[in-house]
Parts: sequence; structure tokens; C-alpha cells
Amino acid sequence: MKTKREVEDAAAGIEAPEVKNEMVEIRVLPKGAGMISSGHHDPKGGDEVYERGDTLDLPRDIAEALEERGFAEIQQARRGPGRPPKADNASEEGA
Repeated sequence: MKTKREVEDAAAGIEAPEVKNEMVEIRVLPKGAGMISSGHHDPKGGDEVYERGDTLDLPRDIAEALEERGFAEIQQARRGPGRPPKADNASEEGA
């Protein structure tokens, strides 16, 4: 599906710049509990919302906006199962 602008630009021969918005994991903070909608609606109770401590993946721009409002925090990228985190300072690694 395209936006009206994308269709008009394509007709005019204008190429849209490719926007790369990576996905990041966030964790819902106490202030964001009950404030971030999952996008699903329950006819009996209203919108489904995330609770404190829930984690979800969102585009970085949305995640940063939620973080600025104090609703969530962006989680650090994981290195994979069984891999220890990198040491900030090599001299501290064995300590």
C-alpha cells in the first residue's frame, strides 16, 4: 500500500528516499503502564494496553518518543544466548 504522495511522486518520476527505521526492544515503565496501546480493541473492555515490565519491539522513532515521555526505556541490544556482555575496559574483564 502506498500513500497518495508516493503515487504522485512516482507519476512525476521522483524517487522517495528510503527511510530506514530499525526495530528496537522497549520495556514499559510504571508511568507507561496502561498508557501504551497494543493496537487491539476488546469490545467488552476497550483498548488492550501494556503493563509495567512488558517488553515489545517498536520502530526506533516511536520508542524514542515513548522514552522521552517516561513511558518506556529502550533496551540494549542483546548479544545472543550464551555470550557474555563485552567488558567496557579490558583490564576489568578478568576482575
